[in-house]
Amino acid sequence: MRKSLVLGLMLCILGGCSHKKEKADLPVIALDCNQLSSIHDWGVLDRLEIVRLDSEEALFGDIDRIVRYKDRIYLMDANKTRTVYIYDLSGKYINKISKYGQGPDEYLQLADLYIDPTDASLNVATRIDRKIMKFDLDGKQLRKVIGTPKAFTRLTQFKDRYVGYMGNYIQDCENPYNVWVLSEKMETKQKTFMIPASWNSFDLGSRYPFSSFQSDFYYTKALDYTVYQMDEADGSFFPKYRFDLGDRSWPEDAKEAQPYEELRRSNPVCKYVVGFRGFQETEHYLLAPFILDGQQVMGVYDKKEGKSRVVSLDTYTDEYLISFGEVIGMDATAIYSLVPAWYLKDLWVGRNEYNDFEAKYPEQVKRLREKFDSVDEEGNPFLLIHYLKCSGKIIKRTFE
Repeated sequence: MRKSLVLGLMLCILGGCSHKKEKADLPVIALDCNQLSSIHDWGVLDRLEIVRLDSEEALFGDIDRIVRYKDRIYLMDANKTRTVYIYDLSGKYINKISKYGQGPDEYLQLADLYIDPTDASLNVATRIDRKIMKFDLDGKQLRKVIGTPKAFTRLTQFKDRYVGYMGNYIQDCENPYNVWVLSEKMETKQKTFMIPASWNSFDLGSRYPFSSFQSDFYYTKALDYTVYQMDEADGSFFPKYRFDLGDRSWPEDAKEAQPYEELRRSNPVCKYVVGFRGFQETEHYLLAPFILDGQQVMGVYDKKEGKSRVVSLDTYTDEYLISFGEVIGMDATAIYSLVPAWYLKDLWVGRNEYNDFEAKYPEQVKRLREKFDSVDEEGNPFLLIHYLKCSGKIIKRTFE
């Protein structure tokens, strides 16, 4: 009895007491990665909007965060231009936040951005200088600067709490935890998901660990196919959904940092899935994008039918002809992706040295030309908003 009690206490300490609500009968959602089908065959998507992001006022680099709020689109380029760009849904440029520097109203490294609907503010989180800069929704007025206790690589707000992610960076050896739940006054409420010493400062690539749907807040981690939900009462986390990727699941004996790196280096296109690049629950679906054999795919679970599948993000050929694009963000209403301007220029022209697009898709190319009178191949990437199927009547378009 005593040994069991000690073992239980040790497990609680190592896990940050985060999984106390786990149930033995937690359902497992199987994802067959060896049987791909097109996302366009399963009714997940309702319609597509292609948005040209004005490049006369601003040219941006690599976008690693996209957030939509009402009629505004926010894009964060954390590394090249270190700037947040603000557009409306028509692609009209509104403003940009570009304050790189060491002053009190400047930042050294962008970490995240989110909207706080309670005070209608745009919040830009920084890492090295540990702060949140609170702007109006157009990014023109800096209202307030809030200090944060850690150098979070991701930081967002959910209701009256802040949730920060350390990105495997151990800042405090006595508290080597990846996820921190903080009060409005930045007081620690929970700390969980311990970072093993061997993983310290080991970056596992581009992924966004947080998401929310209605009153639920979720976290996903690398080398793990479980979705953890925050307990609204105390801020702890417990497993909510678990996926099984079969023979594509990362081997248990390669989950330490050194074996992981050795396996990745010896397999340039590794058959194993490192983890989900994000997660989003919607009214109908659970969506989990990931990289499989070098290409982006998405795990889809239909909550109403109880069916799951892995879908390839194939080229859209309904109203227009256009690639699905690189998925940058998701919310409960849409998937957001970007396609390079030079790529869309080839489709608009109708051909390139390898393909005659107009011969095979004449109507789609025609509609693209009608939508855009010209395409500057040196301009900003085009934003694709893939609206998701929602409840009620679905608006379907037919093209003769």
